[in-house]
Amino acid sequence: MRFAEARTAVLTHSLAVALALPLLAVAARAQPPGEALTPLALELTEIVDKALALARTAKSQDTALQQRTRDAAVSAMERVRRMAVEYRERVGQSQSIAETELFFGSLSEAVASAREIAGDAVPAPGVAVELDRLGAVIARLSDVYAKSH
Repeated sequence: MRFAEARTAVLTHSLAVALALPLLAVAARAQPPGEALTPLALELTEIVDKALALARTAKSQDTALQQRTRDAAVSAMERVRRMAVEYRERVGQSQSIAETELFFGSLSEAVASAREIAGDAVPAPGVAVELDRLGAVIARLSDVYAKSH
């Protein structure tokens, strides 16, 4: 009888652990973003602001094509700035990292697009450095989301 009781206890414990693991994963993703995302969201907005300010000070480009490319880069960075502000607000209002992940994906794609367009433009000095910093912050944010899974 003891063996049967012990076996039942082990099976019951194993079943409880197996059922709890998915719940623990959900709980980890449901944690408020606070400390992990807020400073990075603020840094993201500051970097975009600095890159935009630098890009707007660029002199007129030599050709119409270069000017259109520069204007497209500024427009793409303005879109990223609007999204970065919205992302920062969402992070501040959200109850979990998971609530902001989908919007972060869209923001990340917009940043990649803006960096690509700006790379083809003839920018003001310093814009490339700020765009590299922007990419680094996006990478750090991606790590936070990856670790939350």
